[in-house]
This record gives sequence, structure tokens and C-alpha cells, in this order.
Amino acid sequence: DILFIHPHKTESFLDGNATIAREIMEQNPEVKQIFIPIGGGGLASGICRHIRDSGISVAPIGVEAEKAPAFYQSFKKGRPVRLETMETIADALTLMEPDPDVFADLHQNLEKVVTVSEKDIIRTMNILYDEFRVITEPGGAAPLAAMLNENPTELSAAIISGGNISPAEFQRIVSGA
Repeated sequence: DILFIHPHKTESFLDGNATIAREIMEQNPEVKQIFIPIGGGGLASGICRHIRDSGISVAPIGVEAEKAPAFYQSFKKGRPVRLETMETIADALTLMEPDPDVFADLHQNLEKVVTVSEKDIIRTMNILYDEFRVITEPGGAAPLAAMLNENPTELSAAIISGGNISPAEFQRIVSGA
């Protein structure tokens, strides 16, 4: 027998992902927006669940790479859309087509989905390293890139996730090689 545990729809995974929003709000109760990376949608689903269930007034904003906008395009159409191609450095944010159940949940609970360019992702990877000595994979830098692009007037948080990158690959990306 094979037991498949879906990473974007399993209750215990979603509950674990929800702890991120809970911790953000415990440490910064004034936060009004949370920028969330969207790959398959599990992280965003868990965070949206916490926001919805706790009744807090926070706008969850999904973030994708401009060159892999499966959820962004799907939100525009109101249904899951299959991409023809994806060519982004942010491989953690790639998905050809959203799962219908995950899409329905996020379509109902995300404030919106925004995209960021490859240039903005690389610029943000450099900012994270130069200012904070944080090395993140491109998909992990995308939420901060989106937050910087949106230039919010209210206190906002960006989830910076993903260290699945070697030092050599990080250097190659940020140097433009």
C-alpha cells in the first residue's frame, strides 16, 4: 500500500503553515498585509486559514514569478488555468496548473496575487544578502520583492523562505552570470 500525503491539502500541513501567520501576528499585531510565496499553494492556504479562523484584519497577498504566473492567470480567469511554459529562476514558485481545490480556497481567501520580475527577484536577493546576510533561493526572495514593489503604506510582512540554493548557484544568480 502507498499512502500519499498531499503537501497542499493535508490538514496537518496546513495547520503547520498557519503557525507562520500566528507568529507574525504575535510579534507584530499591527501588520496589515502578509506577502506569501505561492508554489503549489499549501503555504498560502495555511496562512489564509489562520487569518480567516482567527478573525484578524490582515490582507494575505500571494506572490508568483512573472514568468510562472499560474495562480495570477487563474485569478484573472476565475478558474484554474494551465500555463504553456514556465521559465523562471524561482523554481520553488513553479506550477503548470493550480489544483482545483487549492485554487478555490485561495481564490476565496487571498486578497490578490501579484507577480515579480526576474530582475526584481535578483535585486531582492542582493538586498537580503547585503543588508541582512540572508541567503535565500529566488522563490524565497519573491515576497519581499513584491512588498517593495507594492510600497505599502501600512505595516506589512513578507515571508522569506527557502534556503535550497548552493553558495555557487546563489553567486551565479546574483552576479548575473
